[in-house]
Amino acid sequence: MKVFKRPLITFVIVLTITISVTINGYTRKEVPEVSPKNRVREILTSVMKIQNDPDLQGHVNRYKRALKIKKIIRQNFDSYGMAKKSIEEYWRTIPRNKKTKFSEVFSDLFQDSYTRLVLNFLKREHIEYLGEQIKDGKAIVKTAIVRSNDRILVDYYLKQVKDKWIIEDVSIDGVSIVGNYSSIFKREIARNSFDSLLKKMVIQQKAIKMKLVENKKA
Repeated sequence: MKVFKRPLITFVIVLTITISVTINGYTRKEVPEVSPKNRVREILTSVMKIQNDPDLQGHVNRYKRALKIKKIIRQNFDSYGMAKKSIEEYWRTIPRNKKTKFSEVFSDLFQDSYTRLVLNFLKREHIEYLGEQIKDGKAIVKTAIVRSNDRILVDYYLKQVKDKWIIEDVSIDGVSIVGNYSSIFKREIARNSFDSLLKKMVIQQKAIKMKLVENKKA
């Protein structure tokens, strides 16, 4: 098993445990207004703007920052596709109503965990945009978070949805977020059952909602 020493990677692992024919890579039907690289740049710029807003500084405003960041994540990540991919080999055997429930709960858990990741690790860091690869309506945008004593490689995996690029996975120093969810979920299903996994996720979802209510009152 690979050991992750960097705090950002460790944080990602912990979060996942607690819970057409183409023309230059684009489809003929739609051509996105911005490139995948610029789309990622727009998203990260928006997030860092929230993090550095003078009116939203300090722990007392963390809840407000979290709400704004979570909205950006919700609008730009394919949570349903990520949920499906995380248990892909079991997906066909799961009843439709449970697929819907699983996707909804997964979306809540992922958005909460990724919001906390951003709040804790992305503020004034310098980000290098190393390039992009586009093929068959899919894209990879390679970036690096540069700090005084560290350089963390972050790859964004996107898919084209109509005229927009949507993120469907993020890899941090080679560690896929969806891949980590998948490993944990598959292990729980193999040991117990899908229903057991869903039950545990719902419990975690309820705990998060209770905490949000507490933070809102604070």
